[in-house]
Amino acid sequence: MPFDRSLDASEQSDASAPPAPDPTASWYVRRDEDQDRAKTSLKFALKELADRLQRQLDFQSLQLLELLFYAQARNKNIAALLGVDEQHVGLQKHRWLKQLRKDASAALGDNASADFPDPLLTQVWEEQRPTCPKRTTIGSYLLGSLDDPGGNTSTST
Repeated sequence: MPFDRSLDASEQSDASAPPAPDPTASWYVRRDEDQDRAKTSLKFALKELADRLQRQLDFQSLQLLELLFYAQARNKNIAALLGVDEQHVGLQKHRWLKQLRKDASAALGDNASADFPDPLLTQVWEEQRPTCPKRTTIGSYLLGSLDDPGGNTSTST
């Protein structure tokens, strides 16, 4: 009995197909270009999120953001460290990932949702350091003289 007759119809079509070719140089270039575009759009989205939290003077959320996406700490450990509920950490992570995907997609100009692996998020974070406030902001915070997001200057007595 010939070999190809021993296979069922679906296996015969797969067996008769030529083997997949090795990726071409243009395939590698396109892959690298796509990764660069994803990285650039993620930088934009991450900066937007961190800037918004800084404008709101929400330093706890900045810490949470950094622990989640840069340190890749576990929700349970973050909750214990920041004194918040573990469910709050998980919910905030979900919301921020959704927002990052939306903003990254907008930066790419794509209708589809952008997706990125955790290592890319950490790599972008290491390069950009979006949650590092200026020294003057830290000093004002420690002195209690930061302007609140509503525009009122806080005064210490």
